[in-house]
Amino acid sequence: MHATRWLWLYRPTLPSARAQSLQILHAACAMAGTGADVTVLAERSGEVSAAEVLAWAGLAPQPRLDLRLLRGGRTVSSLHYRLAVMRWARLGPGTVLVRRKRHLLALRRWLPAHIRVIVEAHEVARCVAQDAGFAGLSEQTVEREALRWSHGVVCNAPGTARLLQESHAVLPPLLVAPNASRSDRCVPREGSQDEALYLGSAHAWKGLMVAAEGAERAGVRLRVVGPMGQGSERLTQVGSVTVDAPISPREVPAALQRAGTFVLPASDTWFGRELTSPLKGWDYRAAGRPIVGADTPAVRAVAGPALVPYALDDVAQAAAAFVAARDHNALRDRAWQARVLRSWSDRAAEIRAFAEAL
Repeated sequence: MHATRWLWLYRPTLPSARAQSLQILHAACAMAGTGADVTVLAERSGEVSAAEVLAWAGLAPQPRLDLRLLRGGRTVSSLHYRLAVMRWARLGPGTVLVRRKRHLLALRRWLPAHIRVIVEAHEVARCVAQDAGFAGLSEQTVEREALRWSHGVVCNAPGTARLLQESHAVLPPLLVAPNASRSDRCVPREGSQDEALYLGSAHAWKGLMVAAEGAERAGVRLRVVGPMGQGSERLTQVGSVTVDAPISPREVPAALQRAGTFVLPASDTWFGRELTSPLKGWDYRAAGRPIVGADTPAVRAVAGPALVPYALDDVAQAAAAFVAARDHNALRDRAWQARVLRSWSDRAAEIRAFAEAL
């Protein structure tokens, strides 16, 4: 009974090209498609309706999805968000999927005992603090308290589950449920072997500069599609790189089909090595092209047999990987044969079965 009503405890901005917002929107739609009644409370970006948000994303309307776009500034929206959570909790048994742990601590007093709480963990507080170079004791306390209040934890990657187990003596049951993709990403086997594609934000901390310099050495054009991030201005100084504005999810298939190689970089951080399960990686797998990517456990878990790896921070190896992906038919054949669609419906079914077992 708990699993028939679901609430995402997070306030994504919609529509938005941010990975978190896209992940929640797709995950919630898929959960509603399993027959669950799903509520998502979101910040409104511009004057759009819920139907327009779904159309922007290329998603079909779901009768069981209650997508509420909160009006007003951050303060007013925050008040509406809290009131909506409290009203939802009073309606009877249900499952809260916590994407922001601080929201759980702020609202837990209004969540009755009949509400099942599942934390969705895409990070580990002590690792995030180490990556950022500070103690992060406050976030670690928040994480510990949120896990203490939860009935289960859904982790985005095997590394996230392992590091949570190493960080906390007592944990509720864990499920590893990586991110997913869509059937329209299964594009035909075409594309220019001289063009590589990177989808997503171009933050310097994602290790994209290593891939960009490697592509230039290899004589491969690299197309970056997504918002510019901190330190990403260096990309514009690399001659073979083209930076395009973010596109909507429904425009992604055309971008995938145009390229002959995909790029999945990572940084030498806990996030890059263990904690990431990038949406772009699952889109790449569905499209069946070679993936030139950093050789980390997190990247290997997503890219699988399609990976053409290079060592972190090694531009020469990145260049060699681009050359191999472009020139070796065997690598392209292997990537095509290894294409796989992990759908959001698959992921929703896993999480729902996990919740029902709790």
